Amino acid sequence: AAARAALALGLLLALFWSATHNPDGRRLLAAASCLARGQVVCETDRQTDGMLLALREQTPPGTCVFNFNEDERFNSNTLMVRYSALRPMVYTIRDHGILSYANRAALPEWLKTTQQVEELQTLTSAALRLERLIPLAKGLGAEVLVVDFKLSDKLITAYPVDEVFKNETYTILNLRNPDHCRK
Repeated sequence: AAARAALALGLLLALFWSATHNPDGRRLLAAASCLARGQVVCETDRQTDGMLLALREQTPPGTCVFNFNEDERFNSNTLMVRYSALRPMVYTIRDHGILSYANRAALPEWLKTTQQVEELQTLTSAALRLERLIPLAKGLGAEVLVVDFKLSDKLITAYPVDEVFKNETYTILNLRNPDHCRK
């Protein structure tokens, strides 16, 4: 009876979480399938693996990164840069919790950046989005910008950036003349 109650509570909490956080159903099912097979480490999106490997191999350790996700459902992916590619992040929406406890003075600036990111997520023009992302990333001290929206070669050459890596999902750009990285 206790096991059934625990299972029911877990299901209820999972449903509540999914209703309030808008998760990507495919990834959720893939994770559940993986765990059901008894695997703790599961296969991942190969595009993401390529981006993380490129960051590790093509940028020096300590390179500050700004990672932009077009779709807010993938905001959690920004933490992979920090913990898998082992590169410091100049901003991630997931830092809200730790800043609330450890550095409340930084919250107003974090909120301002979050509002700018949310505004950029609403833009449909890749050119306008990149035009606004570059100064935001540089202002935060990023040396590298990672984006998950399509950028043509012509568009990239129009801005003060150099392409480091590109696959079907991600583009990694070196920002020319970055501000000082605040690690």
